[in-house]
Amino acid sequence: LFTKKVFPRITSQEIAEFHKYSKGIPRVQFYSLNLKIQGISEIINYLKPNGKVVGDLILDKIEHAISRVGKDKKPLVEQFFKLLISLPRPVPIAYLSEIMKVEIDFLKDLSSDIWNGLILEDDLFSFRDEDFENYIGETYRTTLEELQEITKIFITKSETDEYAATNLG
Repeated sequence: LFTKKVFPRITSQEIAEFHKYSKGIPRVQFYSLNLKIQGISEIINYLKPNGKVVGDLILDKIEHAISRVGKDKKPLVEQFFKLLISLPRPVPIAYLSEIMKVEIDFLKDLSSDIWNGLILEDDLFSFRDEDFENYIGETYRTTLEELQEITKIFITKSETDEYAATNLG
């Protein structure tokens, strides 16, 4: 029933293969069905040969985003995720822009490439789901020095900015 909503003419064999290679994991199915433009055969081929788990799909999405913004920007993408997992959510896009020293449009472009894991609403970033948040938390670890830099910014802004004042502690 779930796949028929996206592909009304899907065959029983395609349903069985999709279920097999998505390992029956709803989040894997959700993420992979976002490739619907390519068709169910391409989705099944993407999931082959041994199936995929959520982490595989998230990593593919991040790598795709890196290729779109440019391989030379990979450190910025990594910094983005480190900040996003370290800062209290929802995270104002302006904070990310200031800390990373990038234009807000760069962050908006990045979020549109990773839309299935992130929410950007009213210039505030949050995670779309727990699987994505857990993956980012396990993959992108913040160093003590990076946390100290964040703290300095919060201290500087805490007298005039609600986000900094609320989250300084």
